[in-house]
Amino acid sequence: MTILSIDFDICMWQDIELYNNMVNSFRTIDEITPKYPALKNVRFDANLYNRLTSLVMKLARKLPVDKIHFISTHEDIIKFVNNGKEDNKVINIDHHHDVCYSMAPIGTTASCANWVKYLYQNHMIQDYIHIGDSFSQMPLADDAIIVKEFLNIGDIGLDAFVEEVDELCICLSPAWVPSQYHGLFEAWATALGVM
Repeated sequence: MTILSIDFDICMWQDIELYNNMVNSFRTIDEITPKYPALKNVRFDANLYNRLTSLVMKLARKLPVDKIHFISTHEDIIKFVNNGKEDNKVINIDHHHDVCYSMAPIGTTASCANWVKYLYQNHMIQDYIHIGDSFSQMPLADDAIIVKEFLNIGDIGLDAFVEEVDELCICLSPAWVPSQYHGLFEAWATALGVM
């Protein structure tokens, strides 16, 4: 089974590194903006949004509604992975690789920062492809083996993935996406009849 995951924060790629280390699951960009007013002007890549919208609509024509999921935080993808079958593949369109960002053990629960390594260590995925952007970081050297392939979204066409996708998960990641753009995420869910 192949799951395509889209993290909405990829649309913030041009400026996300300005605030990336100041936000997390408990503190959003909206909460830090009063202290850092320049963050009111972070860029949202509308051209990339249009490319992703085209991909989402093509997948919506192919997949049944029960195979399309809208989630708030990325570790929620775990409930849609076919547990116990190591032939699962995840293609993740995301500014962040989400493998893991420290050498600390990940423990028994996944987070938005380590869900990929959690799936890998628990034999829930065999292949992981990260489609990032020009500013996406690579995983730590010890975790590099988990990423089968890294692709830059600016260099590839997305239609090539449509045929192989069996399930779609779209993640908002509200900590990294200013609330003024949440309606565009919701527009996808409404258009697909999922919300």
